[in-house]
Amino acid sequence: MKLKVYVSVVLFLAISISYSQDNLHIIKYYNSSDSIDVDPYSFFPMQVGNFWQYAFLNEIVREERVTKDSILEYNSKLYWINNLPTWTIDTNYQVFQYSPSDAEWSALYFKLDADLGEEWTMWQNPYDSTESEIRRVEQIFQAEYLGINTSFKEVVQYTKFMDNGEYYEWLRFKYLLGAGLGIVNIRNDEMPRPPEYLLSAIIDGDTLGTIVGVQNDTDDYLPSSTKLFQNYPNPFNPETIITYSLGLSGPTSLVIYNLLGERIETLINQYQSIGNYSYKLNLSGLPSGIYIYTLISGNTISSKKMLYLK
Repeated sequence: MKLKVYVSVVLFLAISISYSQDNLHIIKYYNSSDSIDVDPYSFFPMQVGNFWQYAFLNEIVREERVTKDSILEYNSKLYWINNLPTWTIDTNYQVFQYSPSDAEWSALYFKLDADLGEEWTMWQNPYDSTESEIRRVEQIFQAEYLGINTSFKEVVQYTKFMDNGEYYEWLRFKYLLGAGLGIVNIRNDEMPRPPEYLLSAIIDGDTLGTIVGVQNDTDDYLPSSTKLFQNYPNPFNPETIITYSLGLSGPTSLVIYNLLGERIETLINQYQSIGNYSYKLNLSGLPSGIYIYTLISGNTISSKKMLYLK
């Protein structure tokens, strides 16, 4: 395995925060602490009807709306995002990626009550006990965002792996959670993917920021355009989830290519209606490497995304 070493750079300054990559300036003042006294669930507000718009350089790249919820066993709650079952939150303030059939692939995304420095295993590789995805709280502070003075937690994600008998951590993602706001910023430090920041939101009926171009404010959220999203997890082995939205009904194809442009597999080739979709991809029969997937809706080819198979 080729050893990769990353240096974590402190992003938050004592007076202001500026993400130069996405032109985001959010912090008016800053008070750090080891823990905070707020309702942990407020860091992930999942009430039906709540809505978030994420942007890069003021261009909308993603919209999310809580469209449904239901009670599962042990009083945990399942939430649908854009009509897809997405998150499970239990009574211990733990947020899991919803995975109904394959429990070993379910990931513990957030521990909402975690204090500064607290760490947890997000996902353990079932085929290699020396590799796991871990997350920890690296900063807790008070600041202002979208005109609200609230508490923030920075949660970072590392791939922990063994090389020559020693463990190393490979920095992958950084998430900024705001109490009463949800996910405020997502940075991918693993590959050149633009960071996403919260441009506006509707939380418990209150509008924060300026909502851009929302044509349907009902709970039955339907996309207004066709979009292909980055798969997650990425890198992966051997399974990952591809999601996409269709703004028009019609013949739809989801295709994988290698770097030479040769078609590897057609995952979907059928008529699909307007809506939001996800596809669970398994590439256990292919060698490790980089692959490309694209969505073809009608006569329109979407942007291409890269798959990193470990």
